[in-house]
Amino acid sequence: MDVAYLVGALVLALVHVLSGRLNLSAIHHRRRWLSLAAGVSVAYVFLDLLPLMGDKQRIFLEAAGEPAWPVHQFRVYAAALLGFTVFYGLEQLMARRQASLAPTGAEDLASGRPPVLLHLSSFAAYNLMMGYLLVEWARGLGGLALYCGALALHLVVTDEGMRRDYDRGFQRVGRWLMAACIVVGAVVARAAPLSIDWLTIIVGLVAGGVVVNSIKDDLPQGSDGRFAYFVAGTVGYGLMVAWAAWLETVA
Repeated sequence: MDVAYLVGALVLALVHVLSGRLNLSAIHHRRRWLSLAAGVSVAYVFLDLLPLMGDKQRIFLEAAGEPAWPVHQFRVYAAALLGFTVFYGLEQLMARRQASLAPTGAEDLASGRPPVLLHLSSFAAYNLMMGYLLVEWARGLGGLALYCGALALHLVVTDEGMRRDYDRGFQRVGRWLMAACIVVGAVVARAAPLSIDWLTIIVGLVAGGVVVNSIKDDLPQGSDGRFAYFVAGTVGYGLMVAWAAWLETVA
């Protein structure tokens, strides 16, 4: 499975590297594509991330015994709330900066300004943690394929948002940084796995970040949405989750 995990990490890294070639803004059926991707992302949150959070919270409580602090009772959910709050705050910060950068609305990636560094660092950490969870969570080839498929769609759309924020700077530097973080996260997970104390925090932070980014980038707003394609994404991913679970029972 080590080879499979490495291949999965490289596939997600290639999504970052090659997603710019898709040019979603120019796709004729862009609304349908975004709605389908949104359905998959939302189904991924409810069918995979939330159960994973509950499972890691249970393991953490069993390992910790009598909690020293009340927050331990909902540690992973507090981490998810923190991840949601941090990513939402960063998006608000970048939205205000873009409004002041009219008419292009794009930030100079090489400027080194604190908001830019903070925004890029947060997404680099986000990708590191997703690469780590690739190994920690995606058990078996079926689970690995589901994880990579859902995140590939998610990353294509979030990368489109990053290109909107940074224009050519993301193509020159940003996409390579994000791709490297995915691979490094997977390597770290195999070489130096973290304790359940840290794992609950990582799972929570990723869950909060996925929720924010799914709402911000994946869910088409107003008339841009195509509900039938959104439902197709949720139902399709749900069926694949059920199929993977069935394969585990008969294996």
